[in-house]
Amino acid sequence: MSLAGKKINFEIEDVNLHYYQVQIWDKLFHYSLHNWLALNQKHHARFQELEGDKAAQMDLLQSILIGNILAFAKGINWRIEKKIIVKIDQIKSVKFLPFKQKKIMALSINFQSNVSLPNLIGLGKGVSVGFGIVKLEKKPNLNTKKTMTKINEL
Repeated sequence: MSLAGKKINFEIEDVNLHYYQVQIWDKLFHYSLHNWLALNQKHHARFQELEGDKAAQMDLLQSILIGNILAFAKGINWRIEKKIIVKIDQIKSVKFLPFKQKKIMALSINFQSNVSLPNLIGLGKGVSVGFGIVKLEKKPNLNTKKTMTKINEL
């Protein structure tokens, strides 16, 4: 891998296989999402157009987050047939961070969703380099047996 023009070799020290239940529930999970690169060029322009309308900006971000969850589901071969609910509770910070020789807006947020997501997955752009890390903050009381989907966590 090349980082800042220098060749760096990485080695995998350990691989663990975990089973995680990913599905849509009737209850909401509480998550944080750190340095989420939500806005591509098209979405950034739309976000700027909505500058005076915070509710519309939040709706745009929530729809993008649903799209990111759908992309994750597709990546693990999970076909979602129910409605995904996402509610952003708080935008904790907005920073402009370097990504592909540009400064791009990174959001750290708290959100709720009816989708059970594995801890420490990435959502949005730049997940392979550490952006968009999801952390479970609060799990609802779940007393239901469901089929588990296997994913690999490195």
